[in-house]
Amino acid sequence: MSKELINVELVGIPFSTFTRTIRLGLEEKSIPYKLIFALPHTDIANKYHPFERIPSFNFEYDGTKQTLIESAAITNFIDAIWPETPLRPSRISSDLNDIFTNAHIDDPRESTEFR
Repeated sequence: MSKELINVELVGIPFSTFTRTIRLGLEEKSIPYKLIFALPHTDIANKYHPFERIPSFNFEYDGTKQTLIESAAITNFIDAIWPETPLRPSRISSDLNDIFTNAHIDDPRESTEFR
């Protein structure tokens, strides 16, 4: 996919943590966008999200208007299109963190069941 996305819009509210996460990613990657103010469960939210939630990420690609929903899917998409400055750690960093966490949290010696 090309980086030729046009008319990028983020539908949400500035004080939503989910909307803010995407805004920070867009700013970090210097992606121009327009913020469309929409509260959840309103007509504007319903226009872009089937469950009237926020945020929604709208863009035009290859002459077709498209919408993504759910912040994790949106940030993954942004990383896939603009991989130069990743928003999330690499897979190996994530895996190592999981291994470390599991090694220390799942230690049976720490469980009260065995005492």
